Amino acid sequence: MNFFQSLFKAVVPQDSFWRGCTYGVVIFTLTVASIAGYHFRTGINAVVMALIWMILSFISLWLIILLIRLIFPFLGKLPKTYLYILISASIVLLSIRYFRFNLPDILFYAGGGLYLITNSILFGSIWAMIFEKDRPKKLSYAPFLIVLVAALNIYAVYWFVKEGTDENPVEFKFQNGTNQNISLKDPSEKGNIPITYFTYGSGTDQRREEFETEVKFKAPTVDASILLPEWKGDKAKWRQRYWGFTVKEFPLNGRVWFPKRSDPAPLVLIVHGNHAMEHHSDPGYAYLGEHLASKGFITVSIDENFVNGTWSGDFRGKEMPTRAWLLLKHLEVWRDWNNDDSHELFEKIDMDNIILAGHSRGGEAVPIAAAYNSLKYFPDNAIQKFDFNFNIKGIIAIAPTDKRYDRRIELENINYLSLQGSYDSDEASFFGLRQSQRIAFTDSNKWFKSGVYIHGANHGQFNSIWGRMDSGAPWNWVLNLKPIIPGDDQLKLAKIFITGFAEIVFNGKSEYSQLFTG
Repeated sequence: MNFFQSLFKAVVPQDSFWRGCTYGVVIFTLTVASIAGYHFRTGINAVVMALIWMILSFISLWLIILLIRLIFPFLGKLPKTYLYILISASIVLLSIRYFRFNLPDILFYAGGGLYLITNSILFGSIWAMIFEKDRPKKLSYAPFLIVLVAALNIYAVYWFVKEGTDENPVEFKFQNGTNQNISLKDPSEKGNIPITYFTYGSGTDQRREEFETEVKFKAPTVDASILLPEWKGDKAKWRQRYWGFTVKEFPLNGRVWFPKRSDPAPLVLIVHGNHAMEHHSDPGYAYLGEHLASKGFITVSIDENFVNGTWSGDFRGKEMPTRAWLLLKHLEVWRDWNNDDSHELFEKIDMDNIILAGHSRGGEAVPIAAAYNSLKYFPDNAIQKFDFNFNIKGIIAIAPTDKRYDRRIELENINYLSLQGSYDSDEASFFGLRQSQRIAFTDSNKWFKSGVYIHGANHGQFNSIWGRMDSGAPWNWVLNLKPIIPGDDQLKLAKIFITGFAEIVFNGKSEYSQLFTG
């Protein structure tokens, strides 16, 4: 009892004002703890859980006070300037973490705190050895500290730089097609149809010449203000400064790989997902564009970089309707060109055979676009009228999201394919299967849907621009990259399955269903 009385007197101010302040802090802390406990569902009575949390918090307060009292005498011996700098540095580093350096908590707080202290010791030891050579006894510890801390730093650098480990290696070898039991010509082999490449767009892009002076065909801009009211404030200011346009003048930019064939060609639109908007994502599907076009399918990589995340903020899924709607606005442009007898592409596009493909958030956007295709109004704001009604035969979702848009999309009578990597560090679950379960076949036609889980594939390597790291620095420093298959293999697998799907949907080649069995 005497111990707790002395502890109470030591930590609770005798002055009545400060004593009241102390009680206020304790009461507030215990109140928050009781509320948290009340809502912590364990099966135990909520009031009992609130009481348990309150008691544990009260005990924790006193234990932390004891720890501080043990440490404080040591802190009191530190020079005030060093102590002030240490506290200031901690605040600055916490601010940096908030804005950018979002490493996992255990690494940042435990690792960062450890290396802040140890590196200060390292520099202190080196500094003392250089400038206090006349006092060797005091510096007898310095070489040992320098070696110890240097070793810690070397190990930290090694740990961050190394690729990682593969605890369950699987030997992978391409067979004929994807499986030695499949007797098909490899769908990833280039087709024999010659192709041309061009771009189209507004012709005013201030960031990329291919969508400014180099566009072959001009396309109109579109007003997305009703679909994306979140385009405002600081998010809008930086984007408008960077891109040079507002939400009322979104461009319809596309990269096109066009097969030279005598009859109208089916149309495939591919849209990227969320990535740093300054690191343009649309060139990353050139491998698919060139390949599918060589098989006879017009392939377009759509530019929607302007709705992607940037340092000033991310729309956090609020832009999903816009991503979907823009795809349909691109189809309108292609329909207009196909129907215009004065246009170079007059009657060269098979508008009865369309596939929409998307990666990441783009993979969620394509089923949304398929749903919007048959609606008369934008379901979130009926002021925006729809009049699309395209013949979309299939949708392809590559490592898609499924929770960004607050509507769960249910579709009928449409072909569907989803690809997912087992080492996807962005979308860790096979969300494409959720959408697959929300597609119903209600007539007697031969519809097709499949999900392909690719062991060793990650999220980014389906886009040649995104690459092996599924997040930006510093998060990518802690990714385990060792088990990820080579990028070329992942691109080849994408070509195999997407080409097989397109052959089934566009050309009725049911033999390619072997690729998706077993």
